[in-house]
Amino acid sequence: MTVQNCLLALIRAQLSTNSLTETEKEFLRNASEAEWAELLNLCIKQNVLSVAYETLKQNSDISIPPFAMNVFKQKAIRTPMLYYQKIMVLRQILKYLHEENIGYYILKGVGLSTMYPKEEMRSFGDIDLYIPRPEDVDKAHRFFLDRNSIVESTFSQNHAVYGYQSNGISCEVELHWKMTAEFNYEDLDVRLEEIYREVDGSQYMTVHPMQTEVRILPPTYNALHLLAHMLQHLMRSGFGLKLFCDWTVFWQKHGHEVDIERFLGWIQELRLENFLYAVTAICNQ
Repeated sequence: MTVQNCLLALIRAQLSTNSLTETEKEFLRNASEAEWAELLNLCIKQNVLSVAYETLKQNSDISIPPFAMNVFKQKAIRTPMLYYQKIMVLRQILKYLHEENIGYYILKGVGLSTMYPKEEMRSFGDIDLYIPRPEDVDKAHRFFLDRNSIVESTFSQNHAVYGYQSNGISCEVELHWKMTAEFNYEDLDVRLEEIYREVDGSQYMTVHPMQTEVRILPPTYNALHLLAHMLQHLMRSGFGLKLFCDWTVFWQKHGHEVDIERFLGWIQELRLENFLYAVTAICNQ
């Protein structure tokens, strides 16, 4: 068994009903300090440390070396604190959107966190805010500028980035007017845009991170967006275990709400069948 296999086992044990096997536990009990250091580095690089640590806490018969325990505990404190702070920032933004009757969707990130066994397990670095109506995008842009937000980037085909501050807490906000950047494959880009135009802010699903009502894409559209998001990462820089975890918990929590016939129809039109089956097969391992 390898350290990489061990990390996959820790994630599997947390996100499925399959506990650690005795072989996996034995590997961890006998792991050297170098192997624990490698495991920590992998967890941090893949942004899944909180998920792995939760499994380790549930298996008290596994002894974690002091140096590794210190890292796990520090991250276990820091990750929820950052999560709570960003939810507080999000509340300020959503308050304005509701007051102005602006239709919106929160993409990825906090919209997925409530699908994990513990929501603060799923850290997020920024807030991805999608606003379908162009006139509402202008309102949101003025909202950020009026609050002295730093416009960090506006030279994107699908979003602008703001450095937003509220009550001393800083958070990067991506204001999207298109859900995904173009793939530079005309048929794929045109059809995706046609599908995404069907969601105009009036139909949505709600989740409640820290008792905060947040609107996210309806499940069938969310499934397509998550898959397209993974494909973009794969084509540009690759992606890690966190996106596989997102795909897993989404289908566990909301798979029964996805219109499978419609979803698979889109996948066939977009010629993404092989990518869908590959991602899902890996998650099922």
